[in-house]
Amino acid sequence: MDVLVALCRANGAIVSTEELLEQCWGSTIHGDSPVHKNIAQLRRLLGDDASAPRFIETIRKRGYRTVAEVDWTVDDIQLAHWADGSPFRGLLPFDEAHAGVFYGRDEATRNLAQAAQAQIDNGLALLLLLGPSGSGKTSLVQAGLFPAMSRAQDASGPALLATTTFDIADQGEQTLFTALAGAMLDLQWDDTYGFPDESAVALGQRLELDCGGVTEQLRAALAAHREGMRFALFIDRFEALFNANRVTEAERTAFLATLEQLARSGQCLIVLACRNDFYPSIATLPLLIEVKSHGGHVDLGPPSFSDIAQMIRKPAAAAQLVFGVDPVTHAGLDDILCEGATASPDALPLLQYCLHELYQLRTPEGELSFDAFHELGGLEGAIGRRAEQVVVGLTEAHRAELPHIMSLVTVLSLDEEMVTSQRAPWSALRSEQARQTVTALIEARLSVSDLASGTRVFGIAHEAILRRWPRMSEWIGAHRDALRARGRLAQQVARWSADGQRTDLLIPRGKLLDEAKALRDAGLWSLAPAEGELIRLSNRRARQFEWARLSALGLIIVLAVLNSALALSAMAAKRTAEARRTKVEGMVDYMLGDFADKLRPLGKLDLLEGVSGKSLEYLRSSQQDELSPAALTLRAKALQVIGEVSREKGNAAQTIDAFTEANAILRKPDVMEKFRAVGSEPVGGTPEEVEKFFVEERVRWKQAVDVAKLQKM
Repeated sequence: MDVLVALCRANGAIVSTEELLEQCWGSTIHGDSPVHKNIAQLRRLLGDDASAPRFIETIRKRGYRTVAEVDWTVDDIQLAHWADGSPFRGLLPFDEAHAGVFYGRDEATRNLAQAAQAQIDNGLALLLLLGPSGSGKTSLVQAGLFPAMSRAQDASGPALLATTTFDIADQGEQTLFTALAGAMLDLQWDDTYGFPDESAVALGQRLELDCGGVTEQLRAALAAHREGMRFALFIDRFEALFNANRVTEAERTAFLATLEQLARSGQCLIVLACRNDFYPSIATLPLLIEVKSHGGHVDLGPPSFSDIAQMIRKPAAAAQLVFGVDPVTHAGLDDILCEGATASPDALPLLQYCLHELYQLRTPEGELSFDAFHELGGLEGAIGRRAEQVVVGLTEAHRAELPHIMSLVTVLSLDEEMVTSQRAPWSALRSEQARQTVTALIEARLSVSDLASGTRVFGIAHEAILRRWPRMSEWIGAHRDALRARGRLAQQVARWSADGQRTDLLIPRGKLLDEAKALRDAGLWSLAPAEGELIRLSNRRARQFEWARLSALGLIIVLAVLNSALALSAMAAKRTAEARRTKVEGMVDYMLGDFADKLRPLGKLDLLEGVSGKSLEYLRSSQQDELSPAALTLRAKALQVIGEVSREKGNAAQTIDAFTEANAILRKPDVMEKFRAVGSEPVGGTPEEVEKFFVEERVRWKQAVDVAKLQKM
């Protein structure tokens, strides 16, 4: 402030850094840094820009100067003094009684007053103030607009003789007209009432059936005052008018018709405050659309840093309070609160709550101390404590809806480490009790409701609730895995939707699909239609794949069983064939052995030749590689007999061929190994005897071949 005053005193002249140091610090030993820091802070508080200055201009290498007009009216300033308890309202709105400590909304008040004047000039004195829940609409009207237009203001402008407020949400069991009449009975100025000796029920009936008579009565009351005086009727929480469970369509139409008559009568200024997320419903009302065409819709924006600073510092100054200083960082408590509230301007009611709690814990010297601030847990700690107080006051049925509500407004960040808040559509709430719970949280300023792309949405008022409210922190810890799965599902849905819902982008079988189905089946999470559709299609494809896999597995099992049956049948047939072959080979062995030995002395060569020929024909009908050692021996024996018969008949060539073929069989290495392996042979004896037999046979057959060759010669 010292720097600002020094610049203003120069009245546009350049003030060097050294001059500012001398005037404000009393010495230049501090260097230029304090001046630069103070100029930067002043610009931030004033909303100024160094590149396009509106208040303070930097003259390079020379210093600073003011560029805005300086108006010195210090002598006329009446410093506010507040001695009626806390200058902070906590979670209650400011009213006309607290207008003396209502700061930070000067520009918004001027805009609202100008809009009201424009509506009055157009003959329809109806004004609609729109803004998200928790933005301060009620306080702006009751402590800003109404005092600014009161009869204590400049007589040349519109003035208000008396004001009253009707909160539709507090209608109770009364009809709309009876409740409105009850509010109008409070119209009072000096010691005079606007409707003396009248009951709310009777006045309500007159408003509904004979509103003209009511306006005439108001005109008569204003006749004794100067021209331009009016009554003001503030209808708060106008969104409650669209609650179909409490207000019928016919009652709403009749109520709006009464408001129109009052607004056109020239006796009343009607101000409506409504959450902006209800604008789609407002747009269906012809009266309010007509109001908009003349600038009767005013949107309440968030406060600036300078506005928030005034909200914090000026009420404290009016109540002779001071802010503590952190002994470690040397930061002022008011600076800490300003920065925290600026980061989340939709948490203004919670800021007021924190300030009110600090007032309750103030020191005897009137200091809002850092010790009390830390005791509250900071701005965030105060929020958490307030949240638990509100929830404990709910019914058990409403508390049971909290996990469902929490699931809608929390989401895991992309790095899957931090839980943040999000806005959720009201349509995602699954029951009337859930909607009532959210409404209670909004009224307690713990949640906010807004309008996003034409859709009514709600969310938490401050992300500190996620961290500082134990109930919420415990729920997040217990459901972190589900939140992580929900985040992955949201990414998959976004990709699937963006790429035209391609089949290859469905959730694959396994963990991801199981997680998605668990979310769907848990009953806690309300999934968007696109999320449900993605899970359904992905699950259908997974079932199709599983059916195909089971079908293939079943087919494999059937084929395996069939193959086993065929194998068993083949083995049985093979055993039967081998038994039959063994029997036949035994017969052949007898024919070529003992029977042939009996025929040789008798000279029955023809019979011997027939026996050996048939035996050889049988043995040759099988593949040589499939013959057993016994069969190979029999084949060699058959060839031997054929060779003998051929030799006796003088057929040397056939003799040589038979003995040569028999000798080739006996010379096979595997024949000897087969005999040695089985330890048995058709001629009986040990493997050594078998080997001797083969050796002798080969020698004898060689001699027979040699003889046959000589005979052939």
